[in-house]
Amino acid sequence: MAEKQNKEKAGIRVKDPQKYEYAYLLYMQKIPQKEIAERVGVSQQTLVKWKDEGGWEYKRVAKTVSRDNIINKVLLRLNEMLDNADEFNADEFSKAANQLSKLKQGCTVDDIADILTKFGDWVIEQSASDKTITTGFVQQLTRLQDKYLLNRINNG
Repeated sequence: MAEKQNKEKAGIRVKDPQKYEYAYLLYMQKIPQKEIAERVGVSQQTLVKWKDEGGWEYKRVAKTVSRDNIINKVLLRLNEMLDNADEFNADEFSKAANQLSKLKQGCTVDDIADILTKFGDWVIEQSASDKTITTGFVQQLTRLQDKYLLNRINNG
């Protein structure tokens, strides 16, 4: 266990960091490992090694406490404060509102990957009733989404 933690702290050395990061993003989107290996162009053994040494499973679990979940909780808390006018604390309200504005700033590559994945899932659902959405179209769309994500990873 200590050896694994030391590896994580030292960082993982990989031949192609862009592939590693892209595989990580796909893993965080709960894409099956076999599909990730195919899309990224690495062996399944390499992917498993990256996943284990990088602690991806723990990171994916931690992601369930997502920014969206936190934003929703802060919004609920602000709403409770507003509804409870008798005990309204302006300082506490201001701090929560400030926290909310900080949480809402920016868009990460993880956010983009999540949106593209949800869009891809929606397109697949639509293909059941829209015969113009072919398997080839979905595959091309996925390739373009992958290309876009890799571009964002490489260019910040």
